[in-house]
Amino acid sequence: MMHEAATELCDSFIKYAVAHKMNFITGNAYRSFTVGIYEDGKLVDIVTTQDDDPTMKTLRKGQAYPLERYYDGTPVGGAIGRYVGKIGSGGQWGPTLGPARIRRMRPKSRARYQMLVICPVEYAPFRDANHIHDTLCSLNDALPGIFFGKVTYVKALDYNKTISLLRKYT
Repeated sequence: MMHEAATELCDSFIKYAVAHKMNFITGNAYRSFTVGIYEDGKLVDIVTTQDDDPTMKTLRKGQAYPLERYYDGTPVGGAIGRYVGKIGSGGQWGPTLGPARIRRMRPKSRARYQMLVICPVEYAPFRDANHIHDTLCSLNDALPGIFFGKVTYVKALDYNKTISLLRKYT
């Protein structure tokens, strides 16, 4: 159930990113998007976005994108011009960054099952018109709908595991 919802969440990332005008420069933000699934505080599954590898590692502050096309295939001379890194030391690789970071994280709640969702690239600061932030907020709002059919399906199968260690939440 949780794995299916996490996979759907990763698959939905691109739709929400496009809706919030997120640019895919190197592809590292998109490919670092990771969902960790926890049971009783222990990591039991990792789900990430699955697509082509990024075009290169993340850009460092002041570094211009050197290739002719961005990750999403748009030419560099298009609407945003040649992108120049605005923050960070660069050198991050999205496909391994998300899973490596989620392995070091632990949920703070004591609920039986939990999901942590991250997009840990360094050049995604919480300021200005940050499209990564807007995309993640939209995905957060979509989570109840993504889980709705799956939770009903699990209950229909008489799956007897409790949802929380705390009796009042089961």
